Amino acid sequence: MSQQSVPSVRPTRPAQPVRPAPSRPSAWPVRSARPVTPGRAAHPARPVRRRVATVVERGAAHPRGDTVSSRRAAHELGLGGAEFEAAVRLGHIGTVPGAAPWERRVARAELDRLRGTPGFSAALRDAARLVNAAAGAELLRISQARFARLARGGCLVPLDFRTNGHRATVWRYPAAELRAFAARRPTLLGGRLPDGLRRALRRCDDWRPPQWRARRTTQLAAQADDPWLRAAVHAAVLPTHSLESAVPDPGERLRLHRLRPPLGEPCRPADGGSAPVPCPATDGLLTVSGPEEERRYRDRLLHALVAARAADRAAGALRAARRPSP
Repeated sequence: MSQQSVPSVRPTRPAQPVRPAPSRPSAWPVRSARPVTPGRAAHPARPVRRRVATVVERGAAHPRGDTVSSRRAAHELGLGGAEFEAAVRLGHIGTVPGAAPWERRVARAELDRLRGTPGFSAALRDAARLVNAAAGAELLRISQARFARLARGGCLVPLDFRTNGHRATVWRYPAAELRAFAARRPTLLGGRLPDGLRRALRRCDDWRPPQWRARRTTQLAAQADDPWLRAAVHAAVLPTHSLESAVPDPGERLRLHRLRPPLGEPCRPADGGSAPVPCPATDGLLTVSGPEEERRYRDRLLHALVAARAADRAAGALRAARRPSP
């Protein structure tokens, strides 16, 4: 390590020695993570297997000084904010919990690992590339109508969505997953669609919203390092009447509301301002749309609440045991 030059000082004061910078920690380990399981569909897309970075739980040997903010990490990796978020959601960048609920930070060791790969910025940008329906159809060399049928039938799972200037929903798909789908199911790119998929399309089924909700809630539940955070994930997609039925205690409902995770992108005003505005079309995507899906998330919420209440009781017993006796 090169020594820093000693700045000029007044003659009456001796120069202070330069302290060497602390060495960086060794590379953070990585392991394969279980792929995202999409919601049930007529022909659900099979998840792409990949090696992803480990999500480290809170308190697992990572003081705040060894981590950087997501904004800083994106800058050091040469990525834009949307590219960085997509890379995190796809598991290419490992994150650790921050001080606030749902705050994500990146360990310095993780940055060192990623930056140690030649051409890391371009590689991450390509791995996290998202395309809309038009670009996806061009990538698969099929018509946009065929792409829309495959997406509505549950064969293609979106990673996120955006709202355009007309407040219309624009679904976005990982380009790498589309290429993998084309290699795995080439018969679906041309010719007659399977009967089950054609029947689902005749019923006007659209599996894009429920499969996106399944993917997003699975990712958020994996990031949650607290049982109440995990419960808040499942509560966030339930309608009000179902949440009140599952959680009759107003205090618990308020707690879940305060821990509500960031599910999707809020709408922005047409004049380019930064304050989110009501967007009924987008809000509808954040809530379950059928009785089977509602029952599934309600059961998951009830299961998570059992663990959360047990954790509260254990914490209360520990505090009581630590109180000094009179």
